[in-house]
Amino acid sequence: MKPVGALNVATTLRNGTRLSTAEVIAIVYDVCRQLEAGTATTLPGFPGDLWITDAGTVVIDAPASAVSPRAAVASLLDTMLPLPSQESTYEVPAALRTLPDRLRASGNSTSGDYRDLIAILQRYLPSEPKELLEQLVRRHTAGAAEDDLAGLIAETTPEESAPAVPPTPVSRMRARAFMAATMLALAASAYAGYRWSRSTAQPEPRNVTPEVVAPSRRSAVPAFTTGHLVTQPLLIEAPQGAFSPSFGAGNTIVFHMGRLAGGQIAAITVDDRGRPSAAAPLFQDTARNYHARLSPDGTQLAFDSDRDGRRGVYISRRDGSDRRRVSGDGYAAVPNWSPDGSRLSFIKGEPARSQVWNLWMLDVGSGNLRRLTSFHNGQAWGASWFPNGNEIAYSHEDRLFITRLSAATTRHFDSPVPGKPVRTPAVSADGRHIIFQVYRDGVWLLNVESGRMERILDDPTAEEFAWEPGGRRIAYHSRRDGQWRIWLMDTSPPDR
Repeated sequence: MKPVGALNVATTLRNGTRLSTAEVIAIVYDVCRQLEAGTATTLPGFPGDLWITDAGTVVIDAPASAVSPRAAVASLLDTMLPLPSQESTYEVPAALRTLPDRLRASGNSTSGDYRDLIAILQRYLPSEPKELLEQLVRRHTAGAAEDDLAGLIAETTPEESAPAVPPTPVSRMRARAFMAATMLALAASAYAGYRWSRSTAQPEPRNVTPEVVAPSRRSAVPAFTTGHLVTQPLLIEAPQGAFSPSFGAGNTIVFHMGRLAGGQIAAITVDDRGRPSAAAPLFQDTARNYHARLSPDGTQLAFDSDRDGRRGVYISRRDGSDRRRVSGDGYAAVPNWSPDGSRLSFIKGEPARSQVWNLWMLDVGSGNLRRLTSFHNGQAWGASWFPNGNEIAYSHEDRLFITRLSAATTRHFDSPVPGKPVRTPAVSADGRHIIFQVYRDGVWLLNVESGRMERILDDPTAEEFAWEPGGRRIAYHSRRDGQWRIWLMDTSPPDR
């Protein structure tokens, strides 16, 4: 049970308080010490399950979990440690930065895990955990949370984030502008100059200033009842993780299993209560395959693969036969079918700058390729099709775009968390909402008609969303419990 007046760690992070390296270690250390002493029974992998009291103690408010202590500690450190771009303020030792991956690679839980973890974490504690946590509560209570205006993120490789798709890098121009900012006016001026310099292939988009709704002010929006969200993991056998789900007909979900040496495409079915069948590979293959999408009629499969030495987009029969590369030369990934199955969208790297991504569209019948965007920096995410087949939603850095293909008109929405990138948008089955991730913040929902934005889930690891054809459930991947899994979000009230 959560203590009265205590600080929730996830909410504190979301509201702009940066935890120092020592404060992060103090939180995790205190939890591990409670488990070693037997005064607690669960080590959660998500900071939303942790509360800090003004007495400098951590209270765990989470159900019992089968997640290993090493995986839970790795997940907490990944979520809470300062970003590399913030290390001018809070330095993270290199050994601590790599600790989460080393913990995950070290095998299953043993009886000595808590003692070992406590010994490791103690090396990074400059003082008593109680003192550090009391200091954190005082700092937050006094309103001394540091301004997170810059919202900078680190440039990382695909292996350091969710598999197969790296996080959006911040351009050098933008990083310099923000790092040079010493006051709000200067930062705003630099940011405005950067905005003015960006261009796309479409006419200048019409800006829509979103109405941002805090979780405490949540109210029902048409066809999406946020007050009754239920999320649950799909407990399927996927030792290397399950990622990038998409729905097919008959409650089928296709996804890929594993990262790096993995990347095998599989399918499950889920019943109305979210209980999954066993995962069955769609085809046996030695290549690494990702982002599988069944065509609307269920006969074809689109996916990206490194089978030719460079990631590209392929189309095959459902069983993987008769496959062919359709994206041309160069890096390409993340395909999405149009509602009628006649077109396929995907991201494609620029020839001389493979880390700059733009959106392209394939006419499946003719094989003709068409460029949809012409960004000169950063990476586009998407595109997700509206049910009319004439509009797509995608993101680029800290903007969410909606483009009407027939008229080549575009409107955009700024990130609800200023400066933080928007990623993996997905349009609802009725075209009225777009769900998306704000990097390291959580899951947000846009009401397309009103421009209203609302945070609906605090999980900062949730991404790559897919709506069930009927619109009731949303699948996504997350590692909130310490392991990459597919989760289902049910948007319906319990008695609906």
